[in-house]
This record gives sequence, C-alpha cells and structure tokens, in this order.
Amino acid sequence: MFFLHMLTACFLEFFQNLHIIADKTKRTVKKLIKEKFLNLVNACKNDSEMLEIIESDMKALGEYVYAVHMMETSIPIIHINYEGEELRDRVEKLDRNRRDHHDRAIMGVKRLNRFAEMEGVEKIFTGNIENRYAIADFCRDATVEIFNDRTGHSLSTIRSEQMLDDEPERD
Repeated sequence: MFFLHMLTACFLEFFQNLHIIADKTKRTVKKLIKEKFLNLVNACKNDSEMLEIIESDMKALGEYVYAVHMMETSIPIIHINYEGEELRDRVEKLDRNRRDHHDRAIMGVKRLNRFAEMEGVEKIFTGNIENRYAIADFCRDATVEIFNDRTGHSLSTIRSEQMLDDEPERD
C-alpha cells in the first residue's frame, strides 16, 4: 500500500512539473509575438508613417477579437428579444461586422509581415497567411499576450526601456 501511495505521489508530481514546463514553454512562444512587434518598431523607428501603419495594423488584431466578443455575447440576447426577419437582420449585421474586422486584421497581418521582410526582421506571423482560422487564432494570441504583458502605455508611446535592443535583430 505504501509503495502504491509513493508511486501515485511521484506520478502526480511528474505531471504537475510537466504542466509547469508546458505552461512556461507556451508563454515563451507567445512572448515572441510582442518581441517580433518590438523588433519591427525598432527597425522602423525613423519612419513615422510606417510606425502609424504598424500601430493601426496591430490594433486591428484586437479590434477583430473585440468584434468576435461582441457578436458572441449579443447573439444569445438577440435570439431572446427578436424573431423572424428582425432576428436575421441583427445577426447578419453582427456577422458582417465581425467578417469586416477579420478581413482588416488579415490585411494588417499581411502588411506587418511585408514590412518585416522589407526591414530584414522576423515576420510577426509565421503561419499560413491564407488560412483565415490561423490568423483569427493569431489575433487572439497577440491580444492576450499584449494584455498580459501590458505596461499601461499605448502602442504609440513605447518607452525606450521597453524596446528589446537598440538595433533590431536582422534575419
């Protein structure tokens, strides 16, 4: 009985440690999104027009996530309060808004990657650029990472101590 108890305790500790390692690995991988973004910002720091576009494209990622949130939290209420054509119209309007934000986010991800290529830094998105679901997941991941690593400053007021390096990493 003692042996079984010890074996169970060992397995439990092993799986807890495995979970901790996996969690740290996941956070490290996700951290790369912001690092890649900061590298791109550093590479473009002398071009205010590019920085404005980069900021707008990064904001589009969160705006898409917000559009999904609004749709998913509104639809159950709409289904209770409306029926027939009015129900259909309201759901279609929410879906159109979500799709428009998704299209904008896709355009932004493509442009961010193009800018990164032009500047010789690592692309922000490394998945299949033609896969809408992969980009949707990327928008979610980027938004969560930036939220979790927030400093209380907007993307346009990044302090120098937040930057990764004085010089961006080049491929």
